Amino acid sequence: MSSAEDLVHQLKSPSVKKRQDAARDLGRSKNPAAVAPLGAALGDPHTGVRIAVLEALGRLDDPSALPFILPALDDPESLVRAAAIAALGRIGDPSCAGALIACLHDPTIMVRIGGCEVLGRLRTREAVPALESLLSDPFSDVRESARTALHRIRGRSVIA
Repeated sequence: MSSAEDLVHQLKSPSVKKRQDAARDLGRSKNPAAVAPLGAALGDPHTGVRIAVLEALGRLDDPSALPFILPALDDPESLVRAAAIAALGRIGDPSCAGALIACLHDPTIMVRIGGCEVLGRLRTREAVPALESLLSDPFSDVRESARTALHRIRGRSVIA
């Protein structure tokens, strides 16, 4: 693995693969100093790089990454939004509950499912009304994720 300084430099490489690899390696480094350069790389035009950066920020498990991750919940690409939710789930900071609850209204199934999973893992009580509304979602996977999250929050089965 390259030095942290080399990896930060590679985040600006013309090669998409080098930028993705640099992000992954910075995430594996567990170095909190990587948060800011990774956060800056969330402006990358390539979806795959933004996803790799979010995965790396989640892997760093550092709450100082939250101001970089939260805006990615509004990325035009659903895969990036889903990666942002996963990163928030890895960090596990309950202060993100409001942003995660908002994701339950996303038009993309995988984003709604990811929001359910993280809110359930965090046992976010304020998410109960929004999760209950998903029990009538047109997609069974979303309904099941909402049921599972409600079960984790309430500690009992949910029938719907």
